[in-house]
Amino acid sequence: YGYLYLIHEKSQSLDVFKSFKAEVELQLGKKIKAVKSDRGGEYYGRYDRSGEQRPRPFALFLKECGIVPQYTMPSKPSMNGVVER
Repeated sequence: YGYLYLIHEKSQSLDVFKSFKAEVELQLGKKIKAVKSDRGGEYYGRYDRSGEQRPRPFALFLKECGIVPQYTMPSKPSMNGVVER
């Protein structure tokens, strides 16, 4: 299956994903197990000055739901499939 959501700002990613998750799980009767994304700031936790990773709300939501985040390698847009083309 493939879905495409257009958003105006990256900050909308989590809210749109929550809607997508609810729709897909209701329609298909299955849980989302993994989400693949680039290491964009809206998804991926950043490291603070002490060297600790501080997860963003999107990453925290995935963890809360038991969804495994899968991140592509930095500077490798070819790994992101159709989205980057």
